Amino acid sequence: YGRAWRLELLGEKESGRVTSVVKYEKASNFRKHPHPDGEEILVLDGVFTDEHGDWPAGTYLLNPEGFEHAPSSREGCVLFVKLKQFPGLDREHVVIDTTNTSNWEEVRNNV
Repeated sequence: YGRAWRLELLGEKESGRVTSVVKYEKASNFRKHPHPDGEEILVLDGVFTDEHGDWPAGTYLLNPEGFEHAPSSREGCVLFVKLKQFPGLDREHVVIDTTNTSNWEEVRNNV
């Protein structure tokens, strides 16, 4: 099994509310685990995989409270991860392709 590395940017480990960059080596596989209060993932590089799909660079994932997955990466990947960001059992799993320009809106500077 490959390994993963985490660079914590903000938050406290004790609370579990942490923002970090996570790097998966090639052939990384991890046990299935839950995400109490949800998590957000933005795939920065490579392809992140779980039993719900293969998520290439540019994919945003909102995994809601109670979501479980067994993450892996065949080729390796780099993720921006925020844990315990979206509590609420009524939330749905969200996937957004940020590389699709039709998902973007112009920001106008109306001074």
